[in-house]
Amino acid sequence: MEPGAERWSVLVAGGGPGGAVLAMLLRRRGHAVLMVEGSQYDGFRPGETLAPYGHSLIEKVGLGERFAASGPLAAHAILSAWGQEELAERNFLWSPHGSGWSLDRRRFDAMLAGAAEEAGVVIARGTRVAQAAADGGGFRVTLDDGGRQREERARFVVDATGRGALVACALGARRVAYDRLIGIARVLERGSSEGREDPGNVLVLEAGANGWWYSMPLPGGALLAVYMTDGDILARSGLDPGGLWLQELSRTTHTLARTGPAPAGDVARGVSSGGGAIAGGRVHVTKAATSCLDRAVGPGWAAVGDAACAYDPLSAQGITKALETAISADVAIDACLSGDREPLDRYARQVLSGFGDYRPTRTRHYGAETRWPQELFWRRRRAPPPDTAAIWLDPRAALIAEAERPSTAHLEGTAAVEALLPPSEIARLLALCAAPSPAHGLARAFRESSPMPCSDREIIVVLQGLVTAGAVRRSGA
Repeated sequence: MEPGAERWSVLVAGGGPGGAVLAMLLRRRGHAVLMVEGSQYDGFRPGETLAPYGHSLIEKVGLGERFAASGPLAAHAILSAWGQEELAERNFLWSPHGSGWSLDRRRFDAMLAGAAEEAGVVIARGTRVAQAAADGGGFRVTLDDGGRQREERARFVVDATGRGALVACALGARRVAYDRLIGIARVLERGSSEGREDPGNVLVLEAGANGWWYSMPLPGGALLAVYMTDGDILARSGLDPGGLWLQELSRTTHTLARTGPAPAGDVARGVSSGGGAIAGGRVHVTKAATSCLDRAVGPGWAAVGDAACAYDPLSAQGITKALETAISADVAIDACLSGDREPLDRYARQVLSGFGDYRPTRTRHYGAETRWPQELFWRRRRAPPPDTAAIWLDPRAALIAEAERPSTAHLEGTAAVEALLPPSEIARLLALCAAPSPAHGLARAFRESSPMPCSDREIIVVLQGLVTAGAVRRSGA
């Protein structure tokens, strides 16, 4: 290799399912691939469910036997208390893709990394990307290995770092988060069955006033119980994550029946360590917001999996989407390395189109739960579709933001419009209202500068909500 030439055809940042499978596929095509993974696959990794369709993707990339040997548990149904108190069953019996699966994510991800390594991918475990910069038609990437830094060069860089999209954002992409969702998880030992009901190897969903729960058995006999809520709801509770987890668990029916009760003193004190049937179980807090990059590709780089766009865990599509984007990006990146950019642009359009299709589905799923219409968590996720909302705001009306009330003070009042526009974009729209401007002009200016597709009507509906909330007023009123 000539001095200064790139050592790697592709550097993949992130060794989760999307990164590992993409690295493996590109290596099978003959490309020199380095995959950088921050862990040793020995810590907690969220996302323990593989939807039935996901197994067909595992088979498609030739890892069916490895998957079976990794010890997944077949999950034949989902039990859901969503929109009603009683559990309803959705059985996978008639699915053309078979059952769903419960995974030990550490073992599953390590299995995929092992397959990539056997294909010839070089893996730098316990290493993170500290910096990435374009350099002479390729990239200069600084890696940090426990405080020791070294530099690598690659023709193409892949961001598979998850919701943070650290590499893509460093290269100029913008991340837009549509909500504040977090997951508070505990993996519980199940040595005692006292006070506990076991519905079997199924996923149980249960909605609550301030969020929702899912629980499922894991390979090895443990039980995973995860409480999903908004990060600011946790902050406003005055409890630590374990304390909120215990408090909200005590208010459930089906999840509590599955875990068994925690000692009353633990709930009263808000501590994060249970006892009795709830034994062990370190608390893990993970970001789970629906989010998307303004673009999934750039000059010489692409994002896959959650780095490109992250769906709500309610969809149970995290791993499946990571595998799908990896398979599509493999073809696109191979073509790009041969000088054909069009497949990469087509991949980017597919990612954005898929995210656009997902958003109405998310709204419908949350809209099916109507028992707590006044609670902040649910108001943020319920709004009439813009095409059915009544328009009462004159598009010519001049609007101005309430200068004495900063946007952060309108948390309660702007909750409903968050179902239509991400919090960060609402703040940007309010910034455009700093000086009096007609509503139609605000809509045009916002739409032209927004990284996400949105219609004038949708923006007018949001402006109406901001007027109702008192965040914006008619100029002169």
